[in-house]
Amino acid sequence: MKDIYQMNGSFEVDATPDVAWAVLTDYASHPKFLGDLKSSVIKERRDNVALVAQEATGKVAMFSATVQLQLQMKETDHHEIAFTDLLKKDFHVFNGAWTMTAGPKGVRVDYVLRCLPKAKAPGFIMGPMMDQSTLRLMTSMRGEIEKRARVSLATR
Repeated sequence: MKDIYQMNGSFEVDATPDVAWAVLTDYASHPKFLGDLKSSVIKERRDNVALVAQEATGKVAMFSATVQLQLQMKETDHHEIAFTDLLKKDFHVFNGAWTMTAGPKGVRVDYVLRCLPKAKAPGFIMGPMMDQSTLRLMTSMRGEIEKRARVSLATR
C-alpha cells in the first residue's frame, strides 16, 4: 500500500524504567499532557492487554482532523507496548509500538507508528500533520516522564 505513513520518534530521559513505564501505560491520564488527545478511556484490562478508546485531533496550518481509535495495547515485560486500532473507523491501518530500553543515563523511549488514513487528504497536508503530531507526542511524553521522575526523586 503506497499511502502508508510511518512515523518514528525517540528520546532519552533521566528517569527510572519504572517511572517511564508508568507514564506510558497511564492511558487514562494521557489527555492531561498530550494536547492532541481529547479523550482516552480504558474499556477493558486483562493481564498484559488493555483496550483503550481514544479521540484525537491533528492540526497543520488551517487544516485539522479528529479521529477515533479503539487501541488494543499489548504490554510486554515493562519493555514494549504494541498497539493496533481495532475500530478501523478512521484508518485502514493503524499500528505501532512504544519500546523502552534502560541505559546508563536513564531510559531511551522509541516510538513507531504505521498508518493508512481513510481520509483522502493530499500528502502535502497529511505528511506534515503526522510529522508535527509525532513531534508533539514525543515532546509531551518526555516532559511528563521528566516531571514524574522529579516527583519520584523528591518523595524518596
